[in-house]
Amino acid sequence: MFQKIWDLGFGIWICYFHFIRLVIGNALVSIAIKSDIHV
Repeated sequence: MFQKIWDLGFGIWICYFHFIRLVIGNALVSIAIKSDIHV
């Protein structure tokens, strides 16, 4: 039971991490485009 809860929590954390990375990536791209900085 505990293992199942742990796996679920870890999966949610992974999804959350990827979501945050996606948001930060999009924000950096937007800033770069507005500033006309070519990465």
